[in-house]
Amino acid sequence: MKNHVESEMMSYGYDPSEHHGSVKPPLYLTSTFALEKAEHGAESFGPGKTVDRFVYSRLDNPTLRL
Repeated sequence: MKNHVESEMMSYGYDPSEHHGSVKPPLYLTSTFALEKAEHGAESFGPGKTVDRFVYSRLDNPTLRL
């Protein structure tokens, strides 16, 4: 049975081998991420953002990048 296009688009471009074989994309259920130093937060947050790292889930998180 062939999937509908709506079903196919839910996992388009997703490669299970990149996620420990998980058939469906993993969900990262966290709101904040640990940083080693306060300076890392300053580099990653706000208008002068110079580094691309996860800080706060409403802005960006691993699930959104899948």
